[in-house]
Amino acid sequence: MMMKRGAQTGRAEIVEAAGVDSDISPAYAAGLLRGGSFFWLDLSDLPPERAVEFSTALGLNDDSVRHLADVDQRSNFMETHNGVRWVSYGVGDADQLVKVRAVFTKSFLITAHDQPCRGLSDARHRYERLRDSEQDDGPLVLFMVLDALATTFESVLARLDAELDELETTVLGGPPMPGYLRQVLEVRKILTPIIRALGPYRRDLVSILGGVDRLPGMQEGTQQYFESHRSHVLALYEAANGCRDETRDAMEAFSSATSERQGEVINWLTIVAAVFLPLTFVTGYFGMNFAIITHLRGTTSFVVLAVALPLILVIFTVLLLRFLIHRLGVHLIPARIPKSGPADKSLGDRS
Repeated sequence: MMMKRGAQTGRAEIVEAAGVDSDISPAYAAGLLRGGSFFWLDLSDLPPERAVEFSTALGLNDDSVRHLADVDQRSNFMETHNGVRWVSYGVGDADQLVKVRAVFTKSFLITAHDQPCRGLSDARHRYERLRDSEQDDGPLVLFMVLDALATTFESVLARLDAELDELETTVLGGPPMPGYLRQVLEVRKILTPIIRALGPYRRDLVSILGGVDRLPGMQEGTQQYFESHRSHVLALYEAANGCRDETRDAMEAFSSATSERQGEVINWLTIVAAVFLPLTFVTGYFGMNFAIITHLRGTTSFVVLAVALPLILVIFTVLLLRFLIHRLGVHLIPARIPKSGPADKSLGDRS
């Protein structure tokens, strides 16, 4: 059977093959330990002294007790004398990262966290679908919980990847949009703690190259669970790094689009200056108050100054524009390279 997680905090809930109990006491947990069946104890936002009571009742040593109480640890996965202890992250409400500290032995799994985590809720639903014999398989439950926590990153990374694709497509399809850099930096702000959360944990998993079956608390066949989870975490880490690289590409696309826009403005200023340069020169020259110029009369003077000279100026301007376009590479309307729609990106195949 399976119990739905309550909304309130400060709860101790236990999951084992015979069922689920909420708000249990340390004595009850100690009784389950003596019973010999594997169980999962979840401590949600319990006061430190209360968590110590449960740890003592289950016979944990001082290092494990401090591990469950220390909220400032980095993510990790390490061996102990009778099992493993680890710190991992999952995504909670409003895409906030939730740190989960845990101790695993052959008899039980303890998870401790200070905020609600949907990854643990998903793991409980998966536990409900296990057969009775699988619910007593401690390593299976362990890696099921770890994988459920890791899975919470998938939707966040997929959403961020889609946002980056949309931003790049928008900025390359037209002038730089208002607030573009701010949106890119917001995406990067979400990605940075994800990479920091997955990085040390990934390194610890990679450092365990084989022989997981021989770790304390593990059993024959555990290696396949471990390999599946490690592949999942590696794919997530690579996807997060890929998104971070995309933010860099998005900022470069913005800089490129801004430079292109500035180039267009400079081109038009060059064209305007080229068109009006001859006219400005002639106007300034004939605007000087020389007597010989101001007293010109007759048809010949009119034809030369009012007809021939403007025609010569037009021809000169056209030749100047032709020189700018063909010799100096100035374009009246710079061509844009169309970009195809965003390509579908996956987080990687799980092995």
